[in-house]
Amino acid sequence: MKRPGGEIFLENKETVLSMLAKDLNIEMMPFYFKDEDFVTAFTQKVPDREEQKKYIINSAKYGWREACDMNYVLFFRRTLPSHQTKPEERWTNEYLDVRNGLKIEIPHGPHRLYSIILCDSLQHLLINGEKKGETNAFTDGEIVVNLPDYDQDTCICKFKPVIEQKELEEYIKTEDAISLETMLEKIKKHKTNLYSSLKKQQTAE
Repeated sequence: MKRPGGEIFLENKETVLSMLAKDLNIEMMPFYFKDEDFVTAFTQKVPDREEQKKYIINSAKYGWREACDMNYVLFFRRTLPSHQTKPEERWTNEYLDVRNGLKIEIPHGPHRLYSIILCDSLQHLLINGEKKGETNAFTDGEIVVNLPDYDQDTCICKFKPVIEQKELEEYIKTEDAISLETMLEKIKKHKTNLYSSLKKQQTAE
């Protein structure tokens, strides 16, 4: 799959996980099992072949809307990296939306350049349940969960695609580059103002 400029944005290759899925006779496998960036990060954290099979089988079953073990269903989120806990509430099993999309929510610029992809199990994400009411989903397959103080180190794996790493390295070299810390403060301030506005609107209604 290519971007308008012609660069490879998501390579569709055979990987150790896609070949394992074929061994399991899973033809309609989730696309991320053919993304080398994800597969490299995931297999480093989950090296056991039997555990890998469980994630492949149950993630596929979830996509088919069949009964599955949520401990082994993978969900994804694009966000800024942080060593501090912070809200991580919107997740999706539609990997391509996280990998290639969200261009309106996270447009090209410092925010997207610094962003990484988190991968976690559906069971862990639902530890505090889903948020109630209208959540205005950004993507198909999205869930909005109660994780106001999520620790990124508790996820299954986190990674930044190689091509994005190169883009970030080039950006950091520029004279006007802003730091990750500054970007985190900007996003935190924006969300605080947004939540404040929403509360005022709800009170007025």
